[in-house]
Amino acid sequence: MFWFITVLSTAALTFSPVANADGFEIDSGDYSLRMGGLMQNRFEFETSGDTSEAYFYIPRAQLSLSGSTAGDISWKIKTEFGNDRVKLNDFYLDIGLGGNNLRIGQYKLPYSRHQLTSDSQLEFADRAAT
Repeated sequence: MFWFITVLSTAALTFSPVANADGFEIDSGDYSLRMGGLMQNRFEFETSGDTSEAYFYIPRAQLSLSGSTAGDISWKIKTEFGNDRVKLNDFYLDIGLGGNNLRIGQYKLPYSRHQLTSDSQLEFADRAAT
């Protein structure tokens, strides 16, 4: 049931005419909340001999929440649903300490521009195998 609600809310965030490319943002002075999503849909039609088969599936659905609070604290949660699994891509908390940031959590390490680029900003539907 949770998976269904998440995919439905991701679809609403992805296809909504009032949402920009980054999703929805609520800003209230020192506090902000941004909600976004990405849903990859696929339709396949196969024929072999006299039989034909058509099906629709969702290989990837992502839900992203990020925000900030007073006192130079920001956070991000990004989950991915699809292919019969649930995955926590990013979950971190940034704490501003003077001119530096302390990041605690799970996130992508900056080792490749291709891997740091968001899925919604890729030119092709999937990443390269290399």
